[in-house]
Amino acid sequence: MKINRAVQKIFKQISKETREINRISRISTGGIHNTSLFGRNFEFLNPQTFIGQYHEIFIKEIFYFQPTNEDPVILDCGSNIGMSILYFKRSYPNSKILGFEPDPFVFEILKRNVKSFRLENVELINKGIWKDKGKLRFDQDMNDSGHISSSGNIEIDVITLYQYLNKRIDFLKIDIEGSELEVITSLDGCLANVSQVFIEYHSRVSENQNLHCLLDIMQRNFFRFYILNNSVKINKPFMNIKSGNIQYDNLLNICFYR
Repeated sequence: MKINRAVQKIFKQISKETREINRISRISTGGIHNTSLFGRNFEFLNPQTFIGQYHEIFIKEIFYFQPTNEDPVILDCGSNIGMSILYFKRSYPNSKILGFEPDPFVFEILKRNVKSFRLENVELINKGIWKDKGKLRFDQDMNDSGHISSSGNIEIDVITLYQYLNKRIDFLKIDIEGSELEVITSLDGCLANVSQVFIEYHSRVSENQNLHCLLDIMQRNFFRFYILNNSVKINKPFMNIKSGNIQYDNLLNICFYR
């Protein structure tokens, strides 16, 4: 039995992407790298981070949702190099997206990737999301783990989400490297217009755990939740977590829905 041309095309594309992923996995860290993603140039930084994002976003489709209209509004907090924005526009071509990325170095790569794919109705904002408006210190790592920190090596502008939540929001993504509770706490009671929320929860070993606070606020705003373990896999946790050599004891992807 002959395999039809459509199936052959799919297999050929999968094989091509697999070869490219294998090539990327052998690249050393440091600097800006390029790959052909869906037929267009895409810039990235850390090879392992790129592969992890590609697997989660395009293979596992952790951001997939069913919109109730043809032009969903999406707020992408922590856009990084634009992998999530690319997924949203490929899945929902008529969507309107606001992408927030505070790291000025990463932001330039984000802009070039959005331009490379000629994405329309995408507004990029070089600011961080926080509970107040102002300026904060930011620990810049030239990758995907930059975060707000009192000892940060650069200063960034931060804004709140209040001004964006006075109308329908179909999907709110919050991946802001440990600042999620401060932001969600500031939005308690202001999420009525938001249909679905994705939060990457960060639990640093050096800080108090506050997952219960985050879940309590979201349940109080009438959301149910589903938790996916992200990339933290710890063998012998009773021994290794206490060793002091582990930065995070939990990195969780949490899907909130009504």
